This record gives sequence, structure tokens and C-alpha cells, in this order.
Amino acid sequence: MVTESGMDDARQRLRVFISYARADATVFAEELMTGLDVAGFDPFLDRHDIAAGEAWEERLADLILAADTVVFIITPAAVKSPRCAWEVQKAEELSKRILPIVAIDVTEADTPAALRRRNYVLFSGGRSFAAGLRDLSQALRLDVDWIREHTRLAELAARWEGRGRSEALLLRGAELDAAKTWLATWAAPAPAPTELHRAFIGESEAAEQTRTNAERKRLEEVASAQAERGRALGRARRALVAVGLLMALLLLVTAWGGLKVIDLNREVRREQDNVKAERSRVADARRDVAEFNQGVEKLRAQLDSVLLQLEGTVGTDPRVAAQARDLGRQITSGLRANIRLSRHFTLADLTLSETAGMRGIENAPDPDSFERLRSSAQHLDRIKELLKGCPIRIVSGYRGPALNRALRGAMTTHHATGYAFDITCEEFGTPYRIARTIEQSEVMADIDQLYLELGRWVHVSFDPQRRRQLMTTFRADGGGQGRMPQIVEVSIDGRLAGSAPGAAPK
Repeated sequence: MVTESGMDDARQRLRVFISYARADATVFAEELMTGLDVAGFDPFLDRHDIAAGEAWEERLADLILAADTVVFIITPAAVKSPRCAWEVQKAEELSKRILPIVAIDVTEADTPAALRRRNYVLFSGGRSFAAGLRDLSQALRLDVDWIREHTRLAELAARWEGRGRSEALLLRGAELDAAKTWLATWAAPAPAPTELHRAFIGESEAAEQTRTNAERKRLEEVASAQAERGRALGRARRALVAVGLLMALLLLVTAWGGLKVIDLNREVRREQDNVKAERSRVADARRDVAEFNQGVEKLRAQLDSVLLQLEGTVGTDPRVAAQARDLGRQITSGLRANIRLSRHFTLADLTLSETAGMRGIENAPDPDSFERLRSSAQHLDRIKELLKGCPIRIVSGYRGPALNRALRGAMTTHHATGYAFDITCEEFGTPYRIARTIEQSEVMADIDQLYLELGRWVHVSFDPQRRRQLMTTFRADGGGQGRMPQIVEVSIDGRLAGSAPGAAPK
């Protein structure tokens, strides 16, 4: 079973695709994969055989696209394998960093030209596996932040290309500025940006410039219209001075303008009152949270007092103590259920946790987390309406510090901020249908992460970064876990729908 904290850790590690020939490097590749995992990387390799008529190129291209670095295991069979040669060619087309390692010595003449011009990491010639792994780990950690961004932008660009270069998928604002800075800071030996990288960032910049120009033109037209109105008013006033018969009209116009000013002042005061009301609402919410936490502490003290009295009358019967604790948790849940965060969700809905209940953890948010939960509840309302009003079940929601430690969650998990939730909606359909419905809706514009996890639930994060990240996790053949940077259908056993191993060797 995949834990909540396990997925958070996997998303932070450098992804490494291992290219090898099955004829003479299967055992070495599996050992290398284990070593890289222990060293803190996220390695994966293709264990599928090639079946007759299988579209294996598309499957491998997706794996290479999702990788930050391609490690090529040099063996006699690998340098002669057409499929291995194709993987190197595809990695070069995508401008991926390629690190060749020598597992079994091969003559220089037999080594493909694309690999000869690169520095090798040696695991042969009597060198220990540990020494080779150390050198490989050092090479992988060079320019790691730049390479991760290379992979992330490549996935976004591929998605944009695959959707007919839709303008809605282009970069904007601060995200575009960061991409331009990334492109400008490229330097060897880091892998060069691809033409698709440059086209994606260039089109994003052009679209941003078009929007800027349109806004500038609109403002200029407004300014021109205002200037023309000013000139017209000046001419009217001069005419009124010259023609005494229009004096009464001038007075009426002046009076009308005075009424407009009064209306404007009233509108300004209304807006100021709205701002004050919003600030008061925020203050009330913070006070509600503080009063709620104080109430919980008072209840706990009262329950402790009751327990002491019970010990004096009925002894130390654990069943009586357990019933008292259950009563305390029920009272606390009742208090949270009465704090409504949005139209459809209460504080209890977003903080409920079986682990917290079993371990007696008070999963109460602080004031800042409470405000983030209130914002997330508004987004969840939109998803509920998108799912035709069907009931949403929150599998995993907010985790306070104590609960996150109990679950061994990552410090950076969005669950700990009040932005992330794992949801299902059985009345609407499968998690795959839920994820695809959200991906294809306007709600996606406000989402930072949308992950379909093992076909069992949908992980959704409303972090303000709004990176619109997509991922599907699934059970890979031969054990382990795979992931793809898009939403694809997963069967009930956690495997990719319709996948099956082939028969031909690599």
C-alpha cells in the first residue's frame, strides 16, 4: 500500500531512466536501480518485452520524457541493440542528459558515436560497485535544479503540443518570467533546451505580449475618450458663458454632477464598509478558532476531572476511561461540525482523520491554517458542483503537526498547509472519471496538483502556485510503482488499463 507521505517524498527526487540490454545486463540493472534508490534518486526502467505489433516507441518515449537523466549501461549486447540505440536517439532528441556507465568492457570502435563523446562512469575493470555508484551519484547531482526544470518544462511543452498548442496551456506571469530566466541561464555541460522548449516559451511570451498590447491599447482608448470628453466639456462651458440662454442648463448640469459625486462618495463608503466587514469576518474567524481550541482544552480538563472522580468511585476500569475519552472526542467533533467553512463543507469534514481518532490527536488548525482551509473549501464547493452535486468523500485532508508526524508525512506536504485533499465520489464515478472531469474543466486553472493515485483516489492541491501539474501512479509489472505525467486510466488492481507484458527480448 502506498502511504500518504511516500508519494510526497517520491515527487521530490531526481527521476532516472535506466537503458540496458536484457540479454546481458538484467541483474546489473536491477542492482543499479536498488543502489540509486538508496542514494536518494527515483530510478525506473522498462521491464516490458516487445510484443508483436506493440506501439512500444510511444510507451518508451513517455518514460524518457518524464525522466530528468538517462543512464545507459554499456555492455556488448547493449551497443548492438537497435532498441537501445533508439532510446539514446530519443533522449538526444528530447535533449536529456545522458550518462553512460560501463558494466562490461566494450571496444571503443563498437561503442556508438553518441556515447563515445561523453565521459564514462566505470563499474568494470575490477572497480567495486560502491565506487561506481558513488561516482554516478556525484554526476547525477550536477545542475540538478536546472535539469529538474528542464524536465518539468518539457512535460508542459509536450502537453501543449499534444493539445494542438492551446493558448490556455501557455505560461503566464511569474511562471513565464521564471522560464525565461531558466532559458537564459543555460550553460554546458547541462543538456541544451530543445526546439519545443524554445517554441513553448516563445509562444508564451508572444501571447503575454499580445495581452499586454491589447490592455495598453484599451487604456489608451480610455484615456483618449476621457481627453475628448474633457475637451467637449470645455467647449460646452465656453458656449454657456457666451450664451446666457443656456445658463439654466449649465446649473442643471452642475447639479447633476453634484449628485453623481454624492453617489460616488456613497459607493466609496459602501466599499470601505465592505472592507471593514471582511476584516471583521477574518477577525471573527480567528477568534472562533481560538475559542474552539480553548473549549477543547476546557473539555479535556473537565474529562480529566471526571476520570479522577470515576477512579475514586469505580476504580481504574479501562472501559469507563475509554468511554469518557470517546465522549470527549464526540463533543470536539460536534463543535467542529458547527463551524461551516463554505456552502457544502464544515471544519470537521476537512480535518477528520481515523489515525487522529485512534491515537487521540487533536487535529485542530491554527488561525492561518484555518484561513487556508476556508479558501480550500470554496474550491471544493466548485468541484462538488462540477461533479453534479454528488457527495465527496475526503480520504485524507488537513494534517496538523502532530498528525503529520504520526503519519510520517513530509514536512513540505500540502496536506499540512490545508491546501491538499485526497477525494473520491462513488456516486459520480471512478477516480479516473473524476480526475478527467476536473482536468477538462475551468476549475483546473485554480489547481496546483491533480494526481490519480493507483486508481483509488484523486489527490488535488489548491496551493497558490497553480502549476497545473498532472500525474498518474500505477503498479508496474514485476513489482514497484510507476508514474506518468498525465491522467491515464488505471484498473481496479492499480495497473494501467489494458497493459500486458510482451514476449520478445530487448
